[in-house]
Formats: sequence, C-alpha cells, structure tokens
Amino acid sequence: MLLVTLAQILLSSTFVVNAGIPPVFMKNEGMVCFGGKSNEDSVNLFNRLYGLADSLDKINQAIANIRNTVSEMSCPRTCETDVISLDGARWRLFWWYKKGSTWPTTVTDVLQDNFGSCFTGTPYCFSKLPSQLTEATAELLAKDSNGNILRWKFESKSDVSHTVWDAFHDGVEGKVKDGKPWIPTVIQGKGPKQPQDSFMYRPEHGVKSLLLDDDNCDCLSTLNIGHGMCAAGHSTSYSKANVYGVDSLFDDGCHGPTNSTGLFLYFRDDDDCINVNCSAGQRCIDGVGKSRKYQCV
Repeated sequence: MLLVTLAQILLSSTFVVNAGIPPVFMKNEGMVCFGGKSNEDSVNLFNRLYGLADSLDKINQAIANIRNTVSEMSCPRTCETDVISLDGARWRLFWWYKKGSTWPTTVTDVLQDNFGSCFTGTPYCFSKLPSQLTEATAELLAKDSNGNILRWKFESKSDVSHTVWDAFHDGVEGKVKDGKPWIPTVIQGKGPKQPQDSFMYRPEHGVKSLLLDDDNCDCLSTLNIGHGMCAAGHSTSYSKANVYGVDSLFDDGCHGPTNSTGLFLYFRDDDDCINVNCSAGQRCIDGVGKSRKYQCV
C-alpha cells in the first residue's frame, strides 16, 4: 500500500530534500533537489523512482486483468461451456472426478460443493445438482472413462430414485435396500448386470459416500463414489479400506472406488437461448434446467 501511495505521489510531485532533514514530498517549480546531491544526480534518482511508479502501475493493471479473467471463469459463463448434446438432449456438467486424480484430503462429502462453485480446469468437483431443478423433470447422465454412458430419469414414486434425488439435490443422507429398481438407459457401453434397486448415501471412513447397486454392498454397481461400502459399514472382502475415488458405471463383479477410473455427471439442461435476440454487443446465457431464466450479458 505504501508503494502504491509513493507511486501516486511520484506521478504528481517533485522533491525537495535538504541535508540532514528527512525527505519531504512537495510541489516545486520543475526543480528536484536531494540534499548534498547535484541537480543531475537528483534528476537521475527521480527518474528511477518514476520508473518504479510506472512499473507499479503496470502491476496494478495486470492484477486487474487477472481479476477480470477470474470473474469470467465464474458461473454462469464457465457452466455455459460445460455442455454436451447426446441422445437427443442437451446436458450440463455438474460433478466430475478425473481419472488418476489424487483424492483431496479436504473432501469429506462427495456432494459437498454447491453447483457453480467449481472451475472446469480442476481435476474434481463434488457438486450437488442446482437448486432450480425439479424432480419431476430432472434427468441424470453419467459418463465414465471406460466408455460407458448411462441415462436416468428421476421418478418421485420410486423409493430408490427419490432417495438418489434427495442426495444429489439436497445432500440428504438416505438408504434403500431392495426397493423399486431405478433402471438406466444405456447410451453407450454396458449397463448393469443386476437391477439397481438399492442405494445409500452416508459417511464411511471419513467421507460421505454413495452407492447405487443391487444390495448395498459394493458389487454390481453403477454409481459407486467415495469410499467402498457394504451394509452399515465396509468389507475388505469387496474393496480395499482407505481407498477413495469412483468405480466404473459397469461393475461386473466387486470393484470398489479407486482413482483408476474417471466419472462425469450431467443434468439435462435444454437451451433457453434458441429464440432469444439480445441487444447489440450482448450474448445470451441460458438458464438452468426448466427455469427458462436466460440472461443477456
């Protein structure tokens, strides 16, 4: 702050400094004098200080540019770019864990982030669904690094689907075993070997994790995220302890979450900007889900 103040003074003032007297910044009629120094030396010193002021001004401009860049990376602009079109619909990315990523020690919940709080350049994002979505119209798309792509439509009358919704939308813990199967549509790759009629979202080994499978125990799952789980705890018969990550969407046996697989989750988000004409110099940022609350920015 002192340097910035000094720079501002340098840009608007000259100096008069007498020998043995502390420097005093003053207006002067074009003369620069530092006690005991020739006028030429004083001018040279002033020029160096003036150069410093100019450098500080460039640094401040660089900082402003960085702030503008960070601002543009924030939602909705970042979220707007994380969109794919697949199976006749448009999908927006909200949760991801990239293959090979080191599990962050600060993460204690696989749904701990709010939608829009992650930048796409990061190796992971543990976001919930956006609050604007409604269960009656929401759909979920999952892609893993093994080439499997599954699509679900939320069903409020299905105990399994509704419990998954409560977890992903509101962060509510829950457990269902042998409920109504929540059957995905296979877009690419392979689908589950057994009906996905069981789900739980609860803490295990320090991380609130989730599992969608056939019996609440690590095997034959579709969504298996965080730490391995079995019934009310964890079994080393099915997965290793203290290992975190995700499992493939197609688990043909008993394979717990690891960092050797990547997973990306999307929600259906139709384009609100198709029939919108913004003013000159503006562009349309579509809303989330069925809200139709687009913005011209």
